[in-house]
Amino acid sequence: MNKKLLGSIVVIIGLGAGSLWSYQLNNKLPKTDHTHHHMNSEMDHSNHESQQQMNSSNMNKTVMTTMVLPEQSRMQLDKSILVYFKIQKALSKDDLSSAIENSNKIDSILMAKDDPNLTGHTKTTWEKDKTSISNTLKSIRISKNISEARVSFEKLSLNIELFILHFGGPKEQHVTKYHCPMVDNNRGASWLQNSEGTQNPYYGSQMFRCGGKVKEL
Repeated sequence: MNKKLLGSIVVIIGLGAGSLWSYQLNNKLPKTDHTHHHMNSEMDHSNHESQQQMNSSNMNKTVMTTMVLPEQSRMQLDKSILVYFKIQKALSKDDLSSAIENSNKIDSILMAKDDPNLTGHTKTTWEKDKTSISNTLKSIRISKNISEARVSFEKLSLNIELFILHFGGPKEQHVTKYHCPMVDNNRGASWLQNSEGTQNPYYGSQMFRCGGKVKEL
């Protein structure tokens, strides 16, 4: 074979191999960078999800934390909430006189002398909750008719629910939150029960079963 021809073939093969190597190298670099970026993105996303789960867990712990009451206060709270259920049942049966009578009973229970073992933030919260409940009970007692009592009962239900969230519900009692969507021209209102099955205190015999269970407290 002609030496010039052989030399030309070697040069062509060499140039082709160099071009191929250069092409592979150039195409590998972006791919490697993209994979590294993708891995970092997945790690960042995983860390973000882990942080969200930790935050959610901490929030749940905060929400579920209740203050521990000394024995005398615990008895006052349990008794007052059990009487609240009597008010709820009375209004569901259109019985205004019984609702007023039991409003007086709660006030007597809560306004008794405080336990000397109540201290700090627990005492402050206890006194604030008691005052709110007492003011609402007064509104029920001076109601001229059952409609007015029912308006005040909605406020009482909110106060009692907060009381339970702060200190826990009565021992060996299941407290369930119910809601009626039709109260006050479909604005809706809630209440608490310690029995199964809707007993609507806002409509009584007119719509005794209107509404449903929302959650357990």
